[in-house]
Amino acid sequence: MAPAVSYLKEKEFNEPVGVEQNECFHTGLLFAKTEGIILAFESAHSVNVTIDKVLKCKERKEGKVIAFNLSEHGNFNLQAYKNYLSNKLNNPKFDSNLIEKSLKQISPK
Repeated sequence: MAPAVSYLKEKEFNEPVGVEQNECFHTGLLFAKTEGIILAFESAHSVNVTIDKVLKCKERKEGKVIAFNLSEHGNFNLQAYKNYLSNKLNNPKFDSNLIEKSLKQISPK
């Protein structure tokens, strides 16, 4: 993570969230159809998590302001969107044990 993002996490202003690749492409297509903007992958992750948070608030009847960062367009990602629509994009699963092991190796002692 970038230093500023790491600082915000340390101060508990944000929480990193993982989203599967194909789910993000689905969100990217939904956003393009409704808003007319093709999302870059980073922005598709952000919009995906934002939609989840909005739906949870709606379910709980909570009125909250939820902000997200739309950092860039996805015009350079059109081939990847084409691969997704053609079912040619893999959706890798990450082993959380391997991630934890890696984090322990880089965490300060």
